[in-house]
Amino acid sequence: MGGGGGPVRTGVFQIAELGLGRLRQRNLVGVYIQPAVDAPADRGDERWDGLISHGFLPKYGWTIDFAKSVFVFA
Repeated sequence: MGGGGGPVRTGVFQIAELGLGRLRQRNLVGVYIQPAVDAPADRGDERWDGLISHGFLPKYGWTIDFAKSVFVFA
């Protein structure tokens, strides 16, 4: 499949459980998108295993505390 940055590989997969801190959801569908030319997932101090998208967060009220650099979920 072609993307704006060139060819990518895509697919979907089941996620039994996904958590972000104390937040947990079960039986989700994930989307796999990877550039055809592998980009390093390990970039110095950062490591990307995946992203939690807007599909996870609408179930919660959340704000960003910029002074403490934290997300606050309700």
